[in-house]
Amino acid sequence: MKKKISVVLFIFLITLFYAEEFKKENLNILASKQKNHFVCLTISPGILLGGSIGYGKLLQTKTGIIENIWQLHYHQANDFMATGLLLQANIFGSKERKGFYFLASGGFDYTKRKDLFIFGNPGGPDEGENEVKKYQSFFPNIAIGFGYSKKVSSNSYLRISLDLGFKVLISNLNFSYCF
Repeated sequence: MKKKISVVLFIFLITLFYAEEFKKENLNILASKQKNHFVCLTISPGILLGGSIGYGKLLQTKTGIIENIWQLHYHQANDFMATGLLLQANIFGSKERKGFYFLASGGFDYTKRKDLFIFGNPGGPDEGENEVKKYQSFFPNIAIGFGYSKKVSSNSYLRISLDLGFKVLISNLNFSYCF
């Protein structure tokens, strides 16, 4: 048993040594390359509390950078739920990805709700209607907006954004952390 533990410990120490050497050799190569992919975590406070997780890729233009972010989002309040997939483009005027930016997004949402409209049926329930109906639908999610990005570290950003569009949640205020 002691022999097996010694062999495993020896292999572990050799692996650590070579991993450290590999890291030192490739540190300059890694530092010279810009990170082209990133992850964004977003919280959306408001009437329908929700959040999203996104995976993005950077595209460089002559004057700035465009971030294309695929996002999965989920919002819920009482008897209303919306979830969906969208592609959001954040367009920066500089290559530093900080300061103000313009955004545009498009995708689809799946909704499930107790009432036909988000805030209830305007005419009230039908007479004699006792059972609760659940309405489900797919809805487009098309929006434009703007935001502000603050650089926290070399590849991390805190953001606030506001969008408005043709979607179930007409407007969203978002707080994001991208890394």
